[in-house]
Amino acid sequence: MTVLTLFEKLRLLSLVDRFGIHLVSSRPGEVTVRVSSWDEHESLFTSLLDRLTAEGYVYSVEKKGDFLNISYPRDLLNDRDAIDHLLFILNEFVLY
Repeated sequence: MTVLTLFEKLRLLSLVDRFGIHLVSSRPGEVTVRVSSWDEHESLFTSLLDRLTAEGYVYSVEKKGDFLNISYPRDLLNDRDAIDHLLFILNEFVLY
């Protein structure tokens, strides 16, 4: 498993806190989160998820209310290059 640096962890925790993202469940290749600020930032989140899907980092997204079920490649979190690119994308969206 790829280890994030302390700086990366702090930046991601700040992002999660700022947008009210709460982990509901996770297993390899799938995560369910509740995004309490979805309505306020819908266009931003939709654009980000579309970009991640287009680049193959996300297979599918199912939205039900404030909940998102996201499926992704099972080995994604073990690929440091992929994580670096994901962080780059977050930075492009001024999220990271």
